[in-house]
Amino acid sequence: MNKFLTTAVILTMVLYCSFTLYVMLNTPVTTVYKAPQTAVTTQPLLPTPTPIPVLPANLVSPTIQKPVQPTAAPQRDFFAETAKHNSSGDCWMIISGHVYDITNYFGMHPGGDRELAKFCGKDATDAFNTKDGRGQPHSAGAQGLLIQYLIR
Repeated sequence: MNKFLTTAVILTMVLYCSFTLYVMLNTPVTTVYKAPQTAVTTQPLLPTPTPIPVLPANLVSPTIQKPVQPTAAPQRDFFAETAKHNSSGDCWMIISGHVYDITNYFGMHPGGDRELAKFCGKDATDAFNTKDGRGQPHSAGAQGLLIQYLIR
């Protein structure tokens, strides 16, 4: 009886997992986030620091040093930097205003590595939205893959 019960539990678990996997694979993705088309701005990533109040020199004791004003962190221009990553071994591309490092996707693209390599270091928005001029947009699954390669 114990062997029968164990077999029944295992069979139930296998059927449940199979059904769950079937539902996950056959449920269409209904919501795809599309980034708004905006102009590239050069706003700082961090807010401007507020100045630290400093006491007048006649009120500062000799053992207390004046606070040092923080300096702003250098800003990184990801869009200009994209052009430097222009090979299959180090491939960044811009799609819809976002920068993606798709280096690790080489070898997995259904259209082949040559299709990807053409756009390394460049803006590939039109190519992505039209499958390189064939007029067909990439699938929701392909659009969902982008998030794991997002840099900015």
